[in-house]
Amino acid sequence: MEIVERRKSPLKDKSLLSGGIEAPPAPTISLWRTWTTCLVLACVCTVTTVIWGQWLDGPVSKTRVTVNLHQLANLPAISSEEDSILRISRPDTQRSIYVQDAVVFPDNVMLLVRVPDTIDLKGNMENLECRFGGMKNQSTTPVISIKPRTKDLQMVRCSRPGWVKEFPGKSHKNVTLGIRDSDIRVQSNAVYNPQRLPTWDYMVYESLLDTDSLVLLVKGLVTKSSKRIDVNSVRCIFGKKLTSKNVFETRVLTAAQEIVRCEKPPPHLEERMRGYHLSVSAHWLGVLPSATYYNPDNRPDFFMESFAITPRARDVEDAESDSTDPSSSSSTTSKLAAAKSQSEPFDVGADSFGAPATKRKLCACTMVWNKARFIREWVMYHSYFGVERYFVYDNDSDDNIEEVVDSLYAHNISRMVWPWIKTQQAAFSHCTILAREECEWVMFVDVDEYIFPPYYLAKTKHTDGTDANVLHRLIKTETEKVRTNTGGLLGEIQFDCHNFGPSGLDHSPEQGVTVGYTCRLKNPERHKSIVLLDAVNNSLLNVLHHFELRTDFHSVKLMRSVAVVNHYKFQAWDVFKMKFVRRAGTYTTDWQKAENKGSRDRTPGLGTEAVKPDDWEQRFCEIEDLRLRDFALETFRSPDDPEKLQWQLDQKQQ
Repeated sequence: MEIVERRKSPLKDKSLLSGGIEAPPAPTISLWRTWTTCLVLACVCTVTTVIWGQWLDGPVSKTRVTVNLHQLANLPAISSEEDSILRISRPDTQRSIYVQDAVVFPDNVMLLVRVPDTIDLKGNMENLECRFGGMKNQSTTPVISIKPRTKDLQMVRCSRPGWVKEFPGKSHKNVTLGIRDSDIRVQSNAVYNPQRLPTWDYMVYESLLDTDSLVLLVKGLVTKSSKRIDVNSVRCIFGKKLTSKNVFETRVLTAAQEIVRCEKPPPHLEERMRGYHLSVSAHWLGVLPSATYYNPDNRPDFFMESFAITPRARDVEDAESDSTDPSSSSSTTSKLAAAKSQSEPFDVGADSFGAPATKRKLCACTMVWNKARFIREWVMYHSYFGVERYFVYDNDSDDNIEEVVDSLYAHNISRMVWPWIKTQQAAFSHCTILAREECEWVMFVDVDEYIFPPYYLAKTKHTDGTDANVLHRLIKTETEKVRTNTGGLLGEIQFDCHNFGPSGLDHSPEQGVTVGYTCRLKNPERHKSIVLLDAVNNSLLNVLHHFELRTDFHSVKLMRSVAVVNHYKFQAWDVFKMKFVRRAGTYTTDWQKAENKGSRDRTPGLGTEAVKPDDWEQRFCEIEDLRLRDFALETFRSPDDPEKLQWQLDQKQQ
């Protein structure tokens, strides 16, 4: 593997070019000529620095010197001061915080702040402000929100200052957090200028180690959903400072959409590069700004430990004893309990962080933004059919999603704090790596989409009356069909989607979407999928809900009489209008923008503003479809309160 070090000038290190042999010393010149030469050079450097203002932070030189691994491993060690910053350590004292990075989003600036346990940052929110610039010309904006990213990393969002919109080309401004009337010390590594502070449309924002490579999530490199990049035109960059002349490179293995798969550094250099900035270099963009760092421990289990929030509402043994109460063995409650007990509840305290000895057959991955009120119904419904593990990417929700996820502790659910807006494709690609150690198959559907398999539902019954393995039976049967008919392997199962309308309702149905919305369009639109993770192509290329597969795997689409997805897309207006705020898809135009008006993602008859049509309640209603409604009422009704379904009960009633 070739690792390249970029330097300001290759002639500076002649020992490398001559195979380790020092060049002979230059002839001695007069003292007067030496002083004259030094003075001239000093003047030239000073004038150049004043004129351009970018001498230290200019673009990386294109000149390269190839360094073998032995030479690279013996480069001079970094200073202790640099090391404390590069390794992203916690603040040195219990009364100091560290602004690690700042990212400029379209409507706010997010600071990633490392905070010790001894400081309650959120409790002092009224005394906080974001500060931009130096002591003479400083702008301040209020703090909008504070949310945890990891145990000691907080996401602090502030209003954007006016000068951010102009993006001053030669302006260097410090970005930090100010705390009024406090002795807390704030250190900041964030400096706003075109080559340091990332803006959301142009940056490297996440990284994760796969089995034998490093995966980077990158904004701005690819602008079309299906586009690939020639791997020879881009390089992966490791550097103490991305604007430095000394950075190291590795090869790009694949590059598609927002996913760049890089060659890892060799094992004997991993510790040396711990804490280095990670980025991507392209000849048409240069080196992209970055808010992620190299960590040789950042594998899926480490990510789950650091970034996933998994509920521990009460002792698992108590939950099991409650759910297996013999007095309710014939009730729907016992059926749900049987479905949940297919696998052990997720144990956040285990070293493996929930990874079972044998992989779970079926898991689910989704992304949500302010959809907390729909999660309980969606999880309980699919758990009944055999989904054993849930990965929920929380796209900066502010609707008490924590409490909802906490109430679903027995369903092996984890919430990933995911502040990166409009990254649904990239999040699903990330999920394929994250779930691979725990799951064989993953269902990629939204929380308003429900798989309904009437054919397999009729054929899969257990002696205890439950249908918990119906989707497992579906996967097994369809896999055998492909093997018999083609001699190949099944990698993906696709389901057509039926789009349901408001069904005459002007408010959200109390018993849930599966019961309340019963009228749909006649013809299906698009499809969703269940994917075998081992079949996913290394590029991780996906179109929202289905992936490009390896060449030796097949995809099948089921007939709608066998299985279908009920997509409750056009709900009551109070819910539907939220789609105008922003769309989750990376390459999907936000509806309030007058662009791509012919997209199938847009709603027919609506413009760019959330203005309710007079006949909204009667729209999108061509066929009354009661199949899933009748199934839900029969299966999920509470035996203790027949007027309610299981997802309507609070935690104490279950």
